[in-house]
Amino acid sequence: MGGPGTLKVDYAELGESASSLAAIRREFEGIDDASDAVKHAVCSRDIADAIEEFANNWDRHRGELVEALGKLEEATRSAIETWQATDHKVGSSIEQTGSTQAQQIVHGHGAVHPS
Repeated sequence: MGGPGTLKVDYAELGESASSLAAIRREFEGIDDASDAVKHAVCSRDIADAIEEFANNWDRHRGELVEALGKLEEATRSAIETWQATDHKVGSSIEQTGSTQAQQIVHGHGAVHPS
């Protein structure tokens, strides 16, 4: 157990990763646009325009980042479900048919494939 070719999936670690991604996404979603207050506090129109341009670019890129974090969180949760289902199928195969066929499944020679 645990030799070459062994794959171990830590569901708790993957779950924590998904939760962390969700927390980071929520933080980015909750960032307020303070550019209006700053623009009115500066005396230079050029500086105010630069602040507005930066804020607009930040909003666009922040939106893209929030979307990417959401997709990564979803993929992580999907990986957990897929690995758990595969783990269950292999475990059931061991119980029903013995370890020889289960070893074939683990090494890709059987009928169980991650969905």
